[in-house]
Amino acid sequence: MSQRGKWGVVIALSMAMTAPSSSWACAFHGVLPDLTTAHARSLEVAWALRDALDAETIEPLSLNSGQVGFFQVSRLLQEARPLLGPMGLDGQRSVALLLVESGLWTRYRASQSGDRFLAQPHIDGPFDDETVIVTSAAALSAVMSGQITAQQAIDMGVLVLASH
Repeated sequence: MSQRGKWGVVIALSMAMTAPSSSWACAFHGVLPDLTTAHARSLEVAWALRDALDAETIEPLSLNSGQVGFFQVSRLLQEARPLLGPMGLDGQRSVALLLVESGLWTRYRASQSGDRFLAQPHIDGPFDDETVIVTSAAALSAVMSGQITAQQAIDMGVLVLASH
């Protein structure tokens, strides 16, 4: 193989290894989410979020783009783990959560002892038997900061508990 051919193979392999996989297909990695296919309830949550932001019931959440934004939202997703128990999800083995504005799916798995959830962002989507939470980073932040309760978020439609 010629030197030029070897470099072509190296470049092709490098591109394949750094291209986003389907589980990395979110706005933080340059892929705009399709609300109509992410989950059956995602468009409903997006409209409810728009209404809540317009009514100033929820404050907008400013996230950076790219890796910095992904780290910001990952921290929020880690901090949200204790909310799953009060929402009645503590008996579940795992729960899948979709952030509608980014299209980011995260799985929360119960720990070995079952007393807490471990977050795993960038999953492809929910398992067939999983409970699904469809929400937004802004709504999650509002609940975490005490601006609204989880029940208020559910009542406003910015946090939906659904099945897959």
